[in-house]
Amino acid sequence: MQELGFLISDYEERLPVDETDRIAIANYLAAAVVRSPAYLSKLTEWHKSNNSHLGALPVDPDTHRAFALENMLFLYDVYREAIANGAITLMVADCDRELLFSDGGVVAREPWSKRPIPFELYAPLTPKLALNVIPFPPIRGDGLLIFRLNSQGVSRFNRIMVGIARRFVFARSTPPLTFIKKNFGIPAPAPFASRWIDGKLETKYDRSRDRPS
Repeated sequence: MQELGFLISDYEERLPVDETDRIAIANYLAAAVVRSPAYLSKLTEWHKSNNSHLGALPVDPDTHRAFALENMLFLYDVYREAIANGAITLMVADCDRELLFSDGGVVAREPWSKRPIPFELYAPLTPKLALNVIPFPPIRGDGLLIFRLNSQGVSRFNRIMVGIARRFVFARSTPPLTFIKKNFGIPAPAPFASRWIDGKLETKYDRSRDRPS
């Protein structure tokens, strides 16, 4: 865990959260994903590439966008269910670095499937707090499990956030300009790969693809 950017302690930290709060968190994160301009553009392109060649939709771009907007409600429910049934963790930047924000908003791998598929969602809340969702069942115990990040962990998640930026990166303190210039708009390589084998989820970690800078 320390190699992955997390601080190790002798005890477990949790934030008390009841089922109502958990659903509220899932609703918020799902809405943040599907309502972002970047996601709408991606969804519009998906409709164009998957329907136009079948003659199902006119060529008119406004029609593709209208179908995408209509589809957002369905996808919102897909995300909300996947998030509510996943492991939601609260991450705390426990170092002298802060978590960055960008116009990309929330980072998510789409769970577009009839069966659960690996996905991860990352959403910074403040310069010191963020939510992370992974597709495993909720970790045993009540509330949200708290993970504390060292400087390497903060850099990893900042690289992910800066990588989806298109115009802006936001920081409370002086922005790390060298870091931002190096990673701006460049999707961060995924060090984790997942697949289903005999109904079980297998996840592997590739250290060579995980070099926060």
